[in-house]
Amino acid sequence: MPLSGSKQQATTESPIKLDRSGWLALRASGPGHLDHPVGSLDAHTSPIYVQVAGSSAGARADAEIFLKWIDRLSLALRLRDRVPNDELRKHVQNQLETARSVYTKIAETRR
Repeated sequence: MPLSGSKQQATTESPIKLDRSGWLALRASGPGHLDHPVGSLDAHTSPIYVQVAGSSAGARADAEIFLKWIDRLSLALRLRDRVPNDELRKHVQNQLETARSVYTKIAETRR
């Protein structure tokens, strides 16, 4: 989708056909910058959730990917030890465990 002249907006009038529930987002990428010279710069919007009648959101394969990602985040949390205090560390761990329970449930109940 082409960007506007300011390169800060994109608009589409094209319909998007959805045959199942899920989410949509916009992902943008561009060349590196002096502040981030390695690789491209990437951005991602928050999701827009879509519920299609007769179709449940979430797929096992997607949930399993997120579970692996949560495992990597949990490991990095322990190995890097960059969280400034125990209270915040427990808060982050609780968030990861909450996410893990959500995606475990999806992985167990979806095809």
